[in-house]
Amino acid sequence: MKNAMKVVFCLAVFSSLSIAKTPATKSWSGYLMDKMCSKRMVGNHDKITGHTKTCLTEDGCANSGYGLMTDKKFIPFDAKGNELAANYIKNSSKEKDFQIEVKGVMKKNKIAVSELN
Repeated sequence: MKNAMKVVFCLAVFSSLSIAKTPATKSWSGYLMDKMCSKRMVGNHDKITGHTKTCLTEDGCANSGYGLMTDKKFIPFDAKGNELAANYIKNSSKEKDFQIEVKGVMKKNKIAVSELN
């Protein structure tokens, strides 16, 4: 009986710890950017806003992955975020200035994207 109670207690503690560690969804604003081009654009707002749809969809750029670019840094997306970004670009009528809002959770220095607008 004591062992069963210990097991129940341990399960209760561990389950509450896992719930407490679930990160909350956050929102970030910035510009949709591919990783390859991000390195030469950090800190240059004119280059960031002028980054074109043509460049975003080129094989090398698209294959490098997408992320959110602020004036100060690039934050890559997870696999789902890359898919959402590719669809967003494909369906957008914009030719440049891909300002977006991203919702998701930061995991291991990447945004696990749940929504991209």
